[in-house]
Amino acid sequence: MSTKPSTGGFGCDVDLALVHQIDDLPARVCACSETQERYGLAVPARLVDKVLRIYNEDFALPDVYDGACARRIEAFVSEHELRLGITPVLLDETSVQPLFGWDAGDGKTMESATFQHSYSKPGKYAVRLRISGGSKVPACLAAEKEIAVTVLPPPELRILHEPEQIFSGGARDEVLFYTDLPADQDSWICHWDFGDGSRAEGEAVSHIFQKPGAYTVTLTLTDGSGIARKPYSFSKKITVRVHGN
Repeated sequence: MSTKPSTGGFGCDVDLALVHQIDDLPARVCACSETQERYGLAVPARLVDKVLRIYNEDFALPDVYDGACARRIEAFVSEHELRLGITPVLLDETSVQPLFGWDAGDGKTMESATFQHSYSKPGKYAVRLRISGGSKVPACLAAEKEIAVTVLPPPELRILHEPEQIFSGGARDEVLFYTDLPADQDSWICHWDFGDGSRAEGEAVSHIFQKPGAYTVTLTLTDGSGIARKPYSFSKKITVRVHGN
C-alpha cells in the first residue's frame, strides 16, 4: 500500500488501530508488501464508502473467511513519507473512527478510548474491550479483547514494636517498629509518623522518644507499583514511660 501514494509523490497516514486482524497476520504487515491475504486500493475520498460497499456487501468479502473485509485505514498527505500510528489519524469527514466499549466485569460500562474504574469488592473480574467502526462499516471489523483482573482486598496488618514497654531518654531506649505486611504485598511503601513530630520510611524503623507521654503511632501505606492504589493508614496508641515508673 505504501507504494501507491509514493508513486504520486505523496505520503500517507496509516492508523494501525483500524487495520482488521487476521490470525498470524499483524496489522503492521499492511505497510510491508501486498500479499494474497491483504492488499490495498487507492481511491478518491468521495468514493470510499462506495468501494467499501462493493467489497463488503456486493462481493460479500466477510463471508470468504474469518476476518476478511474491506476497510479504510489510511489517508494521503502532502509530505512524502509513510507514518504509522495506533491512534486515529484519519480526521477528515470521510474517516471511520473506532468506537471503544468497555465492560469492567462488575456491571460498569463506558464508551471511551481510555477507562478508569474503582472496584468496590475484591475478586476476579473479566474486563472486556470491544472496538468497532460504528454503523459505517460491517461487523467483521469489530475486535474484542478480554483480560483477567484480580482485585485484592485492602491490606490488614498490625503495628508491632520491640520492646513491649517503651521508655524515653537515652540511646538504650530505641524502639523498633515494624508490621506484619504479607510478603506478597511488598509493593507498598511504609510511612511512619510517631506522633512526636518525627517520621520515617521503611518496613522496619527505629525511633527514640525524647519525652514520656501518650502518643499515636501511624503507619500509612502508599502504592509503589505504579498502579495508583489509594493509601491506607493504621494507628496504634502507645505510652512512653520514664525509667523507674
